[in-house]
Amino acid sequence: LVPGDVVVVQNDWVVPCDLVILRGSAVCDESGLTGESMPVRKTSLPDEDKTPFDPSSKCSKHCLFAGTRVLQSGTGAIEEPPVEAVVVTTGIHTSKGQLVSQILFPSQM
Repeated sequence: LVPGDVVVVQNDWVVPCDLVILRGSAVCDESGLTGESMPVRKTSLPDEDKTPFDPSSKCSKHCLFAGTRVLQSGTGAIEEPPVEAVVVTTGIHTSKGQLVSQILFPSQM
């Protein structure tokens, strides 16, 4: 996977990279990153927003983060189109990669 690839989000999937949802919604378990025990609902970017997506902005309600698990993809309705997301970052540049990097190489105080 490389940034810009469009992927279909599946149920019970461990997300391999940071993604932003283009269509549909998902419920995720982010406890591996945040410690939060409650699942979190993620929604697609608004269609009416014409500003370019900025991955450094605080848009966590639209993003699936590397290392999290998708518990439910979509609403479960019959004939629902698949949930699609675009790859934003991979490897050490993901949220999980940055967390691991900060643990392994802490900044000097």
